[in-house]
Amino acid sequence: MIRTVGGGAMALAHRAPGVPRWLVPCLAFVLMGGALASASAQSTLPVPATFAGVLPCADCAGVAQTLTLRADGLYRLRRTYLGKPEGPYSELGHWKLNAAGTLLMLRGETDTLLFAVTPAGAEDEGGLRLLDRRGQPIESDANLALRRTAALDPVAFTDCDGGVRERVADDGPGSADAPLGVACGAPQVPAHDAPTPQPQH
Repeated sequence: MIRTVGGGAMALAHRAPGVPRWLVPCLAFVLMGGALASASAQSTLPVPATFAGVLPCADCAGVAQTLTLRADGLYRLRRTYLGKPEGPYSELGHWKLNAAGTLLMLRGETDTLLFAVTPAGAEDEGGLRLLDRRGQPIESDANLALRRTAALDPVAFTDCDGGVRERVADDGPGSADAPLGVACGAPQVPAHDAPTPQPQH
């Protein structure tokens, strides 16, 4: 069972009926760390970087998630629902770090996710821990952490305006000449893509 604690931003939303519910994560983000900071200006979360872990799933063995942050503020989140034949699923979006460098916001096409950045000196320094939609800790015995991986999960994007292939990491010899073969803005995963994270025992 997972439950959340806290309620600053949600309480603010209740007191101001005109505030859309989708804006609540943004309010929590600002209230917990000040104005949004430029991704390229952050030194507390070195990028590019890849984080991976298996998070809870209501109807499967877990959701293996691999998150790659680019230095230009773009991210790719890859999800695999363990024990299910479908997937993996990839999501593209923009990420922001609050001014204090303690809170990461992922803004996708349909949802917003918030993660706490593990502080310096902690056992999992520089890792990420999933928060609720209000930016509050989630009370659960399940794993909610994504840990930084030693290697980047390679992913390339197509620039819709110029048709230019951009890579987070080197895709290997000859990769620059590889055909795109995908729609504009879709992620491209090389054959040597990072392995799917497995549940921790």
